Amino acid sequence: MFSLAKVASIAAVGLLSFAGPGVLALPEENCERTDYIHATGEGSESGGYAFCGSKYKEGILVKALEAQADDNGVRGIIVTFTDNSYEQFGEMEFKDVDYSRRQKAEFDPLVDTVTRAEIWANGNNHHDGRALGRLVFETSNGGRIDVGSGDTDEVTPKRLDIGRTGMLMGIEGRSGANIDQLVLFFASYPIKKRSIEDMVLSPTIEEINFRQSNSERGFAVEYLDEVHHVVSRNFEVSRAAAAADMEEQNNLTSETTIWLRGEKHVTETTAITKTSSDTFHLGLGFEFKAKVGIPFIASGELTTKTDMFWEHKEERTSTETSSTEVVKAWQQIASAEPQTAIRCYAWAFEGSTQDITWEGKSPGAHVDTWGQVRIEFENDAVLEYPAKGDYNTAQYSRVNTFCKEESIAEAEDAAMRGVKVYENGKRIMNRAIGERSRAKAKRKSNKAGQPRRVTDGPRTEPWA
Repeated sequence: MFSLAKVASIAAVGLLSFAGPGVLALPEENCERTDYIHATGEGSESGGYAFCGSKYKEGILVKALEAQADDNGVRGIIVTFTDNSYEQFGEMEFKDVDYSRRQKAEFDPLVDTVTRAEIWANGNNHHDGRALGRLVFETSNGGRIDVGSGDTDEVTPKRLDIGRTGMLMGIEGRSGANIDQLVLFFASYPIKKRSIEDMVLSPTIEEINFRQSNSERGFAVEYLDEVHHVVSRNFEVSRAAAAADMEEQNNLTSETTIWLRGEKHVTETTAITKTSSDTFHLGLGFEFKAKVGIPFIASGELTTKTDMFWEHKEERTSTETSSTEVVKAWQQIASAEPQTAIRCYAWAFEGSTQDITWEGKSPGAHVDTWGQVRIEFENDAVLEYPAKGDYNTAQYSRVNTFCKEESIAEAEDAAMRGVKVYENGKRIMNRAIGERSRAKAKRKSNKAGQPRRVTDGPRTEPWA
């Protein structure tokens, strides 16, 4: 198993590194053999200088190959990586280019595969005459390179072993004034799992919980339901009486039973994004594991003044965004005296985090509490490298309900605002409390031919 000790930096777009004589553009250890890679190539083992064009140990693969040839064979190669950096080996002519001798193949290394790679080792390198004379390189998306010269009919090409996967991981070889040797690295086995293990958030859950207020900790109150009940005379709201004419029932009890019940479907989400430049990006089938947060109450009864905190919970998912629909249900029973009003609320804390990042480091980097991207191949070989990104979540606390007395004027004001208000068990909206009773009494009076002034009797609460 390989573990990279240093954190991979994001390469600048368009960064060009030229491998001159005697200089390795990329570290030599980038091209060390592993148990999930096989190397296949051809060419001179003595001409030119060794070069390394590989970043797969940082999770960065090849996405384009470009080759230039002349009468002496393949003169130069440019390899472009998925972090948009690229390396040049040998000599590339940038002026008066014969484009039939300079060709480029572009591909997605996780989707497209190399289907053919052949090398004719008959180029003139003034050593053993085994430099690259001709190169043929083809990919499944239609990419093709076929450059070179010389009498290829007299030389049998070497067909490179692309393996089971055809996944190009990197290249190495030798070069000077031309390409003396070219070796391609292919994944020996298909990838069976991609994951991020033991991610650590920054700031941590503990640091977020140390913040002074609920809002700073990412919590906001969401009111789920609001109901007002007015009992203008002795009256009981019950299941048995629900279908009856409530206004005709009088003096049943000294108290009225109030119900607050309901439910709401909410979505709790966890979104992981990745800002590092590696190829094995997050997506379907990418599993991550982290100790994340869910809302919890430190102690005591849940009220709007309660301090909310985040609690550690180990979470594992295999998608970039995990969404779960949760049903939040509530039920509250209260009682009210005649000539009183009561209001009931259902509410919960919605917790969300928008400023959290995560990052990883390989185990050998002396900080073993950080996670890292882990690529597992079918032969159980493992590639690990550091990564980083953003973490966002939205969670809900349990629902809290409470009821408290209020004045009839306050209930009437709520009715005028369109809030759910029940007078003696029936919904009223946008009108004064008692208006229906007065109108009904007036109709009875007119019908009897005895007009009289309708009043509500003694008022114990001021009207708005």
